[in-house]
Amino acid sequence: MCRPGNSAMRVSRWLRCSEALAWAALALPGAQSPHELHLNKGAAEMQTRRFQSAIAEFTRAIALNPRSGRAHLLLGEAYLATGAQELIAEAKGEFQQARELDPQLHTARFYIVKIDLDLGRLSRTEREIAESPPSPYLDALLGEVRRQQGRPREALKLASQALAALPDAPLFLYYRAMAHWDHVEDEAAALADLARMAQPTPEALILAARIHLVRQRPAEAEEALRRALTLGERAEAHLRLAQSYRARNRPAEARTALAAFRAAPQLSSAHFEKLSEEADREEKLLTRRR
Repeated sequence: MCRPGNSAMRVSRWLRCSEALAWAALALPGAQSPHELHLNKGAAEMQTRRFQSAIAEFTRAIALNPRSGRAHLLLGEAYLATGAQELIAEAKGEFQQARELDPQLHTARFYIVKIDLDLGRLSRTEREIAESPPSPYLDALLGEVRRQQGRPREALKLASQALAALPDAPLFLYYRAMAHWDHVEDEAAALADLARMAQPTPEALILAARIHLVRQRPAEAEEALRRALTLGERAEAHLRLAQSYRARNRPAEARTALAAFRAAPQLSSAHFEKLSEEADREEKLLTRRR
């Protein structure tokens, strides 16, 4: 899951962040049915980031076996991996079907909860977690709920609890890094958690850039943001680039970055409302410099 510069990508970042991906364990020994062959082909496409081809393979697998919970789960993951906000609803529908067909597919439940969290539905997220079996993944999600509620101490505890079960889970490290930074602006602890990721996600690099900007290191922030954008389009990366350019007295590039932020698809959520407010402030600062 290791989700979805738009909210879809904030959701799909988890596709690149989790070790719990079902497609990572699809190597099936011996003779395979046509259904299984399509699942394995789709899994191979996912691993090489050919997401549209993966969608086609998983769709074929479902046509052969509509009651395969795993196939619906994989199709939902492929939808999220595209980063397309218009596919979030389709992805969630696939996860819901997967959970109905196979209640033991806890990853499907996780995705449903994670989508609601990334869309800012904190009350619904809390309710779904309370109704779910205990899981380190859900501990991590609840920790992120607490952080967004302004309770970073509880967020730190829950993220650490999740990491005790899965020490190298990138999403857990990312959540704890954000909690460290929100709690006491503990730069060393936050950057240490981000550095533990074998493959930094765009969101991790954006968080590192935010820290560099606060500490007045715009060059380091720009480097991290450029790396983030090579991994996937992120609206916030363009906003942070605008801030780094302004800090380095490069107003023309800052305005171009702000335009890229405005052009990026966004959903109605508290997260993007805050980013839009920041972008408005940046534009005012740039106007004063003219």
